[in-house]
This record gives sequence, structure tokens and C-alpha cells, in this order.
Amino acid sequence: MKTSTTRRLKHQKRRGNVMVMSAVLMIPIFGFLAFTVDTGYICYTKGQLENAADAAALAASLEFGSGSTQSQMEANVRKAAVEVAAENNAGGLPVELDGQSDIEMGKRVWNTETGQLDFFFGPSATPYNVVRITARRTIGGNSELPLFFAPVIGHPTADVSAQAMATFQPRDIVLALDFSGSMNNDSEFRSVWSIPQASIEANILQIYQDLGSPPYGTLPFTPEYLTISGQPAAGPVPHIEVTWKGKQVEIDSTMNIENVVIEFSNSSKQTYTGFSGGTATVPNSPGYNKIRTVWVKSGDNESGAGPNYGEEFLFSHNGIQAAYGLDALPYPYPDGAWWRYINYGSSRSSVRSFVLIYPKRAHLVSWSA
Repeated sequence: MKTSTTRRLKHQKRRGNVMVMSAVLMIPIFGFLAFTVDTGYICYTKGQLENAADAAALAASLEFGSGSTQSQMEANVRKAAVEVAAENNAGGLPVELDGQSDIEMGKRVWNTETGQLDFFFGPSATPYNVVRITARRTIGGNSELPLFFAPVIGHPTADVSAQAMATFQPRDIVLALDFSGSMNNDSEFRSVWSIPQASIEANILQIYQDLGSPPYGTLPFTPEYLTISGQPAAGPVPHIEVTWKGKQVEIDSTMNIENVVIEFSNSSKQTYTGFSGGTATVPNSPGYNKIRTVWVKSGDNESGAGPNYGEEFLFSHNGIQAAYGLDALPYPYPDGAWWRYINYGSSRSSVRSFVLIYPKRAHLVSWSA
């Protein structure tokens, strides 16, 4: 039968074995802890560094092209990168960039042979269009990242870094000259059939304003018909105004109208009589060519064109040009002339149709009925 002393000695021996085994197992246990906790902490910190590097690279790239000199531009790039990186934390500390070693400028060039982009860095890689940022928790950076359990196995810190690149690639601006006129449908009267009238007028107004709202004689932008004002009233001579609408005219005289002689674009003439009062609209019958010249007999006015020919109102391109004060104004383009512009407006069927449908609207071609 075993004595109590013997049992006590065996128990103490087993307890000593457990302590030895525990001491031996502590090393792999801390190894596992270092692998799980510290490795996760390293990955988390690396992600923070990547975010800081991305933000710094993007901010730095936006400074390419800034400054009046190359050195000023480089200083702006480095300053932006350092300031934006410092707004980010990694491993509990703000990310500090070395203004020289952590910020590299260079250029990227398309390699036609390999079909890939080649990157070059350094002072000779100009003009700069790419920046590379290195964010660190290393010796020489913010200091290495301190770990939690790895120091037990001889690794007190970790060297962690991340890189990011950003490029500034300005786009070429191409000016397309539409000599065919195929790209301006949304500002042409002919599109009134497919585009609402308000949209066309808004587009024309925008074009006019983008050109600086240039004044051309008395030619208005606000739609209105062309009205030629005759000589001032003096005694038996009346004052007459004639508003031209292409195939008809509206006449307003300070005296009774006796007769109106009209010459059309085919050189034919027609005399109209039987008016009462100082207002008239002629001709009322359709089918004539456009009106070119109007003589209004009212009071004692004479033009010298013939018996009973009153004051003359000219609606050929020369008369329209003079009425709008364009005689002494040079045409604003090297090619073309005012008379061509006037003839275009008065001959284009799309413009005439627009004015006939909307008789009070005639943007910049108010003589085009």
C-alpha cells in the first residue's frame, strides 16, 4: 500500500512536467498570435498606406501644368502630395512623405511596338505627366510599425509601404469646321418641322451671344419685319412707312394714299388704286414674285420715276442693306458679302416657309418672307 508521501512526490513530478511543456508551447502560441493578430494589423496598415498614396498621387497629378516655371510646378506637385498624405493615418500616425525620395515625377509614353505604356522617371523624363508616391512605415519613413506579439519571437516591428501612380493626360481640343452645314440642323429654320420653334430660337440666341452679341448696323436680333421710313412730313409732303413682307407690303402714310406702284422680282409692274385713308396692304392676290420696289403716291410727293409715281421704297438687296445701315459696315467674314447674306435669306425656301408660318418671327432675316 502506497504511502501519502509517495503520492505527493508523484504529483509534484507531474506538475513540473506540465510547466515545462507549457513553457515549450508558449513559443508556437506566440508565433500563432503574431501570425494572426500582427499579420492582420500589418495588412490593415498597408491598406491605410495605399489609401494615403492614392490620394496623394491624385492630388499631385492635378498640379501638372501649374506654375509659371518648371521648378514652380515641381514644388506645387510635392507640396500637394505631402499635404494630402498627412491628412491620412496609417498605424496610428499621420502619413509623412519625404518631399524628395517618396515623390517621383516622370512621363508615360505609348510604345507602338509593344502596344503598352512605358514609364520613365527622373529629371530627364520631361514633360512630366505621371507621379509615383511611396507611403511608408519604415526606417527613414514614419518609423517602422510596432507589433503586439511578434516581439516575443524576435520581430518587434514591421517594414510596411505602399505605392500609387496617377497621371495627368490633357486631351487635344479639336475644332471641326462644318463647311457642309450638316452639323447645324438644330439652329436652322428648316428644322422647325422636327424641332420645336422655341428650341431653334434658343439655339440661335446662344450662338449670337457666344459670338459676343455683335451689333450689325440696325439689324436687330429680336424678330421683326423690315420697315423703311420715308422722308419727313413737310407741308403737302407726307411721311410714309412701308413694311415689307416679301410678297406684300403694309403702308402707313400721314396723308391719304392715292395709288401704289409695285415692281416685282420678275421686273413686272402693277398699279393699285382705290384706297381710302392713309393705310393699305398690297397686293392681296397671291401668285406674284417677291416685291422689289414700291412707289407710294400720297399728297404731293414725287420720285421722278414717272407720272403718278410717288416716293420710292427699294427692297432689293441694295435697299435692304441700306435700310439696315450696312452700307458702311464691312462684312464680318473674309468670304462673302452682305448682299449674299440678304439673297440667302430671301431665296431659301426653308426660311420663307418659316416666316410664312410664323409671320411675326424672322430672326435676323426679317426681310425674308
